Amino acid sequence: MRKTIILILLGFKLFAGFKIIDVQFEGNRAFRSKFLMEKIQSKVGNEYNEYVLRHDELKLLMLYRDNGYFDVEVKKYIKVNLRKKGVSLKFKIEEGMLYPIKKIEILGNFNIPRDSILSLLRVKRDGPYDALRISLSNYAIMDYYSRKGFAYANVRDTFVVLKDMGVIVKFLIDEGKRVYIKDVQVENRTKIRESVLKKYITLKKGEIYNPEKVTRIKRDLLSTHLFGRIGTKTEGELEQKDSVVVKFILYPSKLLDITFGGGFLSPEWLIAKGGIVKRGILGGEHRLKITGEYGFGINGGRKDNIFLTFTSRDILYSPFNLILKYKLMEEVKDYHSFLKVYEGQLGYTHSENRGGYISIKWKDENTVSDTASYQSYERVLSFHTEVDFRDNPFDPTKGIKILVNLAHGGGFLGGGNNFQSYLFRAGGAIGIGKLVFEMFGGTGKVFYTDLPTYSSLFYTDGRTTVRGLPAYSIGGIVDSLTQKRYYDEFKSFNFQVKYRIIPSLYFIVFYDGLFIQTNYLSYGLGINYITPVGPLRLEFGMCESEKNFVLSIGGIL
Repeated sequence: MRKTIILILLGFKLFAGFKIIDVQFEGNRAFRSKFLMEKIQSKVGNEYNEYVLRHDELKLLMLYRDNGYFDVEVKKYIKVNLRKKGVSLKFKIEEGMLYPIKKIEILGNFNIPRDSILSLLRVKRDGPYDALRISLSNYAIMDYYSRKGFAYANVRDTFVVLKDMGVIVKFLIDEGKRVYIKDVQVENRTKIRESVLKKYITLKKGEIYNPEKVTRIKRDLLSTHLFGRIGTKTEGELEQKDSVVVKFILYPSKLLDITFGGGFLSPEWLIAKGGIVKRGILGGEHRLKITGEYGFGINGGRKDNIFLTFTSRDILYSPFNLILKYKLMEEVKDYHSFLKVYEGQLGYTHSENRGGYISIKWKDENTVSDTASYQSYERVLSFHTEVDFRDNPFDPTKGIKILVNLAHGGGFLGGGNNFQSYLFRAGGAIGIGKLVFEMFGGTGKVFYTDLPTYSSLFYTDGRTTVRGLPAYSIGGIVDSLTQKRYYDEFKSFNFQVKYRIIPSLYFIVFYDGLFIQTNYLSYGLGINYITPVGPLRLEFGMCESEKNFVLSIGGIL
């Protein structure tokens, strides 16, 4: 030991001020030199340091041994260049054999079956020894025990090396005692009713204590946006008592939001928008949202929209959501068009990415010009469901989304225009590095004896967007007053490749298709910027059949 210290001090004196001018690795087959370089501190340009070099040698040894190379040897060589006042380093590595796991032993599991624990492991018999995966296995076992009520369970691993054969890996489990909930306390510093809290805080006295369930409750409470912050305390956990008191502390949130904004609704319309949202009405899960829009037509005209939405997630303490909507949409050009929609929705959210609703709408459509007028009204009963397994609804890199909508309109509740319709849309994304490939497909059809209101038909610039076609520009059904065109049956696809320039900003190339009486194909390019409230896209597309070159703004699905 004394000799080593003297050599290190001598090295400091001899090579003081020398820089490292080269670092090389020899004999490394398991890891690339670039990877090994990231693990050490002796890098080109750094000042030579004998202590750091010895520490790097030890790091390389531990790296190999942690990955199953127990016979590894690492030797360092130093070459001094007095003229350049520099040092060249070489690490010569003799890796030896990669030791496989010959046997896995589970010890101390008195309450959990061995097979259940084996299914949690990140390593397998006859697979390579990997210290990181074994460490992750320890945490997985402790997490599993915690969910089963053994909150104080501890796991450590050890191994036995069988020379030139393999490794025996042992997991030593100290289960501790099963922990129960002694009491559940809520310190409510908000005005939210107790009935809402009981809906989410489902812990009960006497049940097994599960820290993961406490975390899930906290997350669900925050998702209501009724609380600014939620604190939790578990009395007795630090002392490892066999019963604990779980306490939730609820802090108030800002329940009134006022928003202003604007932008392009489409290439034809510039929209100014404002709104107000009030949450926590009457201390429950009730929300009122009022939004107003005023649009200026690029080629003249105006558009006024008013939207009122009341949402309740607290209907007789059931899992259903009630949504009441009112829309008043007015458009003035060389015609005057009104659309009024009253809608009630009864929805059910199965999970964060699965849900649906049944709705009934009262729709009144009225258009007047200098020469004629048009009026139609209908009642529509529809069923809508969707699943979204994409990792991000606005900026997906993987996963799929499926949407289904079925509708029946007709002479019930004073309506007219009998029809039935379906709409099916599906899409997915695959990310590879900075590239994201997205594909969307859809089909829909309206069956009718009497023509339904135009808003119940399909049109470009909606869910069947084909970039390169103006809004309401194709279809065999024509509104003679507004000259807008619609269609009652379609198939479509959208394919695009996105290249990430910087986070949230993409360059895209796309190819779209819409198939009705005539096939329309479109291609182009553009820019996508993902904002916190949704994607903003600016795209130019050329439709092959129409020879149009059109700006598109908005979303596809």
